[in-house]
Amino acid sequence: SFKVIHCHNTTGSSGGYIQGLLRLADDPDIDDIWLLDDDNRPESGALTLLLTARELVNKSGEPTPIMFAFRKYFDKESSLVSFYGYIKRADPHFWTVLMNRFRVRGDKSNINYHIVRTFVGPYGGMLISRETVKILGIPDSSYYLFGDDFEYSSRAARVGIEMFTVVSAVVEDVDRSEALPSGYLSNLSDPARLYYSTRNHLYLRKSLATSSVLYLIDLFAFLAFMTIRLALVLFSKPNLVIPLASSLWRATLDSQSGAMGRSDAWEL
Repeated sequence: SFKVIHCHNTTGSSGGYIQGLLRLADDPDIDDIWLLDDDNRPESGALTLLLTARELVNKSGEPTPIMFAFRKYFDKESSLVSFYGYIKRADPHFWTVLMNRFRVRGDKSNINYHIVRTFVGPYGGMLISRETVKILGIPDSSYYLFGDDFEYSSRAARVGIEMFTVVSAVVEDVDRSEALPSGYLSNLSDPARLYYSTRNHLYLRKSLATSSVLYLIDLFAFLAFMTIRLALVLFSKPNLVIPLASSLWRATLDSQSGAMGRSDAWEL
C-alpha cells in the first residue's frame, strides 16, 4: 500500500526523508526501510540482493549494517569501487580530486568485488533497519538540499555502524544532472544551487576534520580551484560571474559561522 505525505513547501531531501522516517521509525510492524529518491529506478531484484548481502555481513549483537545500492551514474567512483574494492571515505574534496585524477584506472569491464565496505553514501538506494534509525535519529534538516545524506551516513560511521555497497543491487538514476564529471561543482550555472552545495559540503568537511590546519589547507585549495572555475565561466557566461562569485563567498562565510538551513536570500 502507498501513503502519500504532502509537504506544503520545499523542504529539501532531508526534510522529505525526515517526514517519512518519523512516521516509519515508531511503527512496530516495520523492520526495514528502503530509501529512494524520486528519480531512482531500481533494477529487478535489487532489494532482494541488498537483504541477502546484509545477512552475509551482519554480526550478532551489533547494530544492523546499512546497505547501499550501486548507483553507477550517480558516483564517478562507483565503477572503481567495485573493481578495486577500495573503501570510499568522506575525504576532503581537494585531496579526493587529486586521488581520482592520478588513480590507476585499468579495465573495469569485470566486477571483482561484490560487497564493498564504505564510510559514506547517499539516501537513494539506502537500506536501513528501523532499529538503526532509532540509534541514529533523523536527518539534519539544516543541510538544506545538499550533503544531508553524507552527514547522515558519516554519523553512522562515527558511532560504529557498518556500511556496505552491494554492486549487484543496481539503482538507476533517471535524472543524471548530478552525475556530471564536476559533481556538485557543476552547479556553476545557478547561484542558489552553488550556494547550498558549497556551504553544506564545506560545513560537513569542517565538522569531520581531525586537523584544523589540514582543513584550512583544503579550504584554501578548494577556493583557489573554484576561482579558476569562475574564470573559465567568464568566457562562456560573463553575466553569471558576479552572482556566482557572491554566492561562493557567502557560502564560504556561512559554512564557517555555522549559518545553516534554508536562506531566503537564496531561493531556487
